[in-house]
Amino acid sequence: MDEARRFLRHIGPGLVYAVECILLLLIALPDWTIAQLSSLKGETGLGVAAGFFLASGGVGFLLSTVHHAVNWRFEEVFDHRKWLQRMVDSDVLELKYRPGGDPVPKDQVKRVSRISAWAILTALWHERAHKNELASATVRATGLADLTHSIGTLRVVSVVAPLTVVTILANVATLSTRPADILRWVSAFLVGIVLWLVQREGYRRTGKLAREVIEQSLTDVLVAEMKLGLPVAAHLSPEESTVSFPVVSRVRGWLSRWFRIGPPRLSNREDR
Repeated sequence: MDEARRFLRHIGPGLVYAVECILLLLIALPDWTIAQLSSLKGETGLGVAAGFFLASGGVGFLLSTVHHAVNWRFEEVFDHRKWLQRMVDSDVLELKYRPGGDPVPKDQVKRVSRISAWAILTALWHERAHKNELASATVRATGLADLTHSIGTLRVVSVVAPLTVVTILANVATLSTRPADILRWVSAFLVGIVLWLVQREGYRRTGKLAREVIEQSLTDVLVAEMKLGLPVAAHLSPEESTVSFPVVSRVRGWLSRWFRIGPPRLSNREDR
């Protein structure tokens, strides 16, 4: 069942990509688009449709990888650093530099990287996924996370599809100054912008909802453990680097490839 869901998750964006391209072409260049669609009849049309359906899985996977790259580089929808800071400040969670090592000072937790915060939350969640409270929440959280990533991929589609349409128009259309042609092209452009805005807003809203459900569910379980006197601790990875200044951290990363400069680290009393 999970494999089928993952397959459909990649098929969907590929099909939406085709639909959005056809929609924009029908607005911008209706006669040519209808002629092309009419030529796909009989066995030829069925073969093209079947081939594109299979290929849409690969297209959807490529668009999904673009979404993940954009998500980790430029978005903060799934950023759990503030949650981690709240847990440490409330003494619900003790964050250490390494297993059995010194605790990270509270004023330095905010310097933990986004990836490490995500890894800590995910590890804490799956260590407790068998508990009744999280067992029921896991299904809902997984569904919301999948929905968020699907909408995020559709946001990429809303950028790639108009670029594809522009490329097609540049090759098959001729520049026209007739008011009707200008109106169609402007309308297609505006529809593309609206679709992008809708997908962008949907991604951020759904992502925020998924993040809050995940954090609240795990917080309830950790607080219950704290009240029972059960210690809750997490540790940073050995390669942990701070990302409090993203540009500086990125420049250091480039320099480290050439001069072997180590990544910036949180100050560890054990290393002194």
